[in-house]
Amino acid sequence: MYYIQLALISMYYLVGAYLLFYSFYLFYLSVLSALFSTRPNPTAVVKEWKMEKLLILFPAYQPNSQLIEAVKAAKNINCDGREVEILVLLQNDIYGIKYLLDKFDMTIIEKSFKDAKGNPYHEALRFCAKEATKRDASHILLLDKDNIANPDFIQNIKLYGNKTADIWQGKRTAINSETKSAVYDGISEKLNDALLREAKQVQGLPPELSGSALLFKIEAFNIATRNLDARAPGMDKNLLIQLLLANKKISYVPDAQVLEEKTDNNEVIKKQRIRWFGNQYFNAFYWGKALLLKGKPATLDYAITLYRPPRSIQMVILPILASLEITFNINYIFALSTILTFTGILVFLVKEKIWQEAFKIAFTLPRMAFDNLKSALKGSSKKQQGKFISTERIASNKKDAA
Repeated sequence: MYYIQLALISMYYLVGAYLLFYSFYLFYLSVLSALFSTRPNPTAVVKEWKMEKLLILFPAYQPNSQLIEAVKAAKNINCDGREVEILVLLQNDIYGIKYLLDKFDMTIIEKSFKDAKGNPYHEALRFCAKEATKRDASHILLLDKDNIANPDFIQNIKLYGNKTADIWQGKRTAINSETKSAVYDGISEKLNDALLREAKQVQGLPPELSGSALLFKIEAFNIATRNLDARAPGMDKNLLIQLLLANKKISYVPDAQVLEEKTDNNEVIKKQRIRWFGNQYFNAFYWGKALLLKGKPATLDYAITLYRPPRSIQMVILPILASLEITFNINYIFALSTILTFTGILVFLVKEKIWQEAFKIAFTLPRMAFDNLKSALKGSSKKQQGKFISTERIASNKKDAA
């Protein structure tokens, strides 16, 4: 009986310490973002920002008509007369989009990577890196097949980005909010922008990458894609790890924006989270040690980020655990964690002025948290290693199939 009590007490303090740490972490980043995330002054000498040739890259798996709009927007990006080439890597073209793309002055390569050893998206990016080198590109702008880039995307990177950086992360803004799933996905993206990009950059730490709306120097793109772990079930987190281990500098530029569709269906959200959580915890398990041994503030901080719990689960489980603490008059670790977590979320909602959107999904959060728990468990299994789950917007695909 004594040993059972000891085990329960030890578990209580271990789980309590873990959740308390990450509750404070969320609160701390939220406050930093709210207080200090102001627009930087324009770069003093714009002329020093050099770009000889830009390759705008669309690795388009099973694209729909949104790709046409994305290509049209890409052709309107202002690059000050510099040489620009658009490359679409067309994969599994089930809607016949190539026929519609042929009228544009651009390069289209049709290729399949389904037989690749490991993550096929990694192989697609490595192929693109070789193509970019063949075309003498100095920079690569990586866009998703539904990213509608603003015409001033590159100009705003020049004005507001760190001109000594190797990679510049733009901001992805939602264009749809018709369903609760889309609202949830959009708020999640904004929360990541606030906590993992704005707040990190305020501290002089590298912001997290979102997987698209990314401008690379060609050398950084080559290094990162060449070293991607083929077992990783996603791309962006392992890509960031390779960049951090290679000492590359990253700049977040919220003024450089693209519009994109958010995931509009709960079943698609589940698939998306399998990839996201699987990618996070795969990298925490297999690459956490390398980040810690590197011993730099940037790598230590990212290791901490990878080990965090899913926020939705954190928000649902903490009030339950806090209620149990209060009922049985135990130490108030979970109660303090609850206060810190929800204060951090409130600060974020006030900063972003998205009370109405948050209220729309408040009562569905427990269900979403349960779904996220299942997705995290499934995504972390060895069966997901080396896979890339493509998540399609159902509304758009139905329109193209009609």
